[in-house]
Amino acid sequence: MLLAAVPAIGQNGPARIDAPANSIWQHQSSGISFPVSVGGLDQRQLMRFSEGDWDVAARYSDAGQNTIVTIFVYEAAEQDAALWFAEARKAIGLTAVGALPPTVSARAFSPPMATTASGMRAVWPVDGVTKSTALAIAPLGDDWLVKLRISSNTLSVEQMNVLLDQAIVSVAWKTPAKPHMAAKEVANCTDHFPKFKKARAVGSAGESAILSGLFGSIVNQMPEAEKNDVEEPQKPYCRDTDFNLPTASIYRRDTESYMMTLGDSGRAIFVFPDELASVLQGKKKPTYTINMIVPGETLSFRPRNNLPAPAQLLGIVQKERWTSSVSHGKGNTAIEISSDALK
Repeated sequence: MLLAAVPAIGQNGPARIDAPANSIWQHQSSGISFPVSVGGLDQRQLMRFSEGDWDVAARYSDAGQNTIVTIFVYEAAEQDAALWFAEARKAIGLTAVGALPPTVSARAFSPPMATTASGMRAVWPVDGVTKSTALAIAPLGDDWLVKLRISSNTLSVEQMNVLLDQAIVSVAWKTPAKPHMAAKEVANCTDHFPKFKKARAVGSAGESAILSGLFGSIVNQMPEAEKNDVEEPQKPYCRDTDFNLPTASIYRRDTESYMMTLGDSGRAIFVFPDELASVLQGKKKPTYTINMIVPGETLSFRPRNNLPAPAQLLGIVQKERWTSSVSHGKGNTAIEISSDALK
């Protein structure tokens, strides 16, 4: 698989979380609590998919495992429920469930405590051993997403919708500090990238490592109100269908930058023109910053003189060592400079 060499980008095999049986378990980082049961299905396992608590889940089922509910909570590179819903729907199609009926449309919903319809949900009939399957995704707080996945060998679509309702309200949602954007299905892009030029690395690795590390730390420690001033509202992403990769997709707002999702678990690579870095490095034209968001940290790579094509971008993150790493988390930011960047 094309993305197999990229480190820590997909949900690895889960590690069990030790917790008292038959008790509510709280995820400290997001503040969410996982219930003991969902719709009469008992909690069977608590799991984490990365170091720390950046990507956790709880699984529920009946005794015969005919119906399985999994609730994921994870940090996401973008808190856009519709975007990640599209990626999760794509991922379901690669599993034993198979292709989902295209005639079923997703719809927006308002999670408990929310003031906008910021989540997306859908239930599909399935031919085969699995009779129906469901998916719902919604933002939580300032940095998190909640994803609910249900598959059943016995429930009809109508019964699955009832169970999905029960699963959604079973989650202990938090009131967001600011309203999340309303969810709307992602449209395909109607324009195209210009012809890509070869993008070569610019500046020294050490120089780019220090700049990206310091800037990343400053942004990470900003109060949310100030960060919102910097991150002005932007137009929605569109999906670029010119690029078809098995477990990655290209989303963008213009033809000067883009986001490459790495599966459906919140990981992504961003590439964009960075005029400030260009000025600091004495460049006359913008250089292009490359950041990969993985659980708990942002990895930066050497900037490029041109916008790299998606295939070249994958080659960069697969073959090159990151130059700096900035950890996430308020008041607990750590900057690591790659030893290779200082040679």
